[in-house]
Amino acid sequence: MLNLFSSLITLGTNWLKGKQQLQKSKIDQEVAESKQKTKLISDARTNNHSWELAALSADRLASLRQFSFWLFTAPILYTVYDPEAAVSVWASLSTVPDWIIGVQLTMTGFIWAAKPLTNVGAMLAGKVR
Repeated sequence: MLNLFSSLITLGTNWLKGKQQLQKSKIDQEVAESKQKTKLISDARTNNHSWELAALSADRLASLRQFSFWLFTAPILYTVYDPEAAVSVWASLSTVPDWIIGVQLTMTGFIWAAKPLTNVGAMLAGKVR
């Protein structure tokens, strides 16, 4: 019984230490990002601070990019995992009309290009000023 109690206390202590380390690493990351932003803003010699700040901002399309990546990668991985069963997946995909594939590829291309184009737009806007 004493060993069980000791094990539970050790488990709880290790969990709390892990939570503290995670919190400390998040704070350290925020401090590093803040220092980098301050450095970029104060750097007047290079004219790149606006687009670099935009690149540091959160990527709102990250989940859509991951989904689109896995949407196109899943059939290939399934083919590697189970080639015989994947034949029916590829046969089903070949029955999809071309216009649906075109729309899907256009949407995916926009999702993948939207973030980089906003960075280019911010850079061009800064040069126009």
